[in-house]
Amino acid sequence: MSEFIYIAESPQYPGIVKIGRTSRDVGTRMNELSEADYGLPGSNLDSEWEAVKIIEVEDSIEAEAFLHDHYSSIRVTNKRELFETDDPIGVAYEAESLVDGTIMTTDLIELGNLFDPISIVAIGAAVALTARTFSPENKNTKKAENFMRDWELRTQKRYKNAKTDSGKFIFGGMNVLFRVNKSIGEAAATLVSGFIDGLGIKKNEQKIPRKYLNQLTHKKSVYCSKGHQAVRRTNKLTNEKFWGCSKFPECRWTKKIK
Repeated sequence: MSEFIYIAESPQYPGIVKIGRTSRDVGTRMNELSEADYGLPGSNLDSEWEAVKIIEVEDSIEAEAFLHDHYSSIRVTNKRELFETDDPIGVAYEAESLVDGTIMTTDLIELGNLFDPISIVAIGAAVALTARTFSPENKNTKKAENFMRDWELRTQKRYKNAKTDSGKFIFGGMNVLFRVNKSIGEAAATLVSGFIDGLGIKKNEQKIPRKYLNQLTHKKSVYCSKGHQAVRRTNKLTNEKFWGCSKFPECRWTKKIK
């Protein structure tokens, strides 16, 4: 029987993910969470949940307990399996490494797409940025952003894992082309964003209970030397708290918490 860890998010709770486990179909589990309006205690929001990433593991109970302990410093409330992050994809890849699991995903990168005159990368970046302008909390907007983020991480990972000079050349080129095409798409979408701002159209605001909103906003963000967001971690031997990069193990930056 397969066992899974899932990283899920809901447009009703921006900046928060649920880290949970199941030995059943993850889609069924997401439907259960949505039907139960799972979320912060007392919020009474009509929530819809969707798995950002699914990680197959040998023992989901043990893996979930380890991850909940590892991310305890960013846990929103002990009453729920909810954690604060602006980078759910990064958390998923880190979690995969920590529990020695396997992310269940289809590799959608095709070399030809990166060389097309009007690249799908540019189109995807434009769609994601434009969608964020019109409807920042829509679940389809999150899908577009996650798709682009996932694609970018995998181009970087392919280059880093290449064992031959030819592999480095091919995947290094893909990495560069991805960034170029992404910049083209975002530049076009920025024009749309500026136009919308000029019209004075207000963006939707999520209503989260004030006591939990304070927990999410009072923390000052910390970033590693490469510009990635840092997360609080605990040294298992000394029990000391420290900052660690959210892109671990790709980035092993750390800093003591004063």
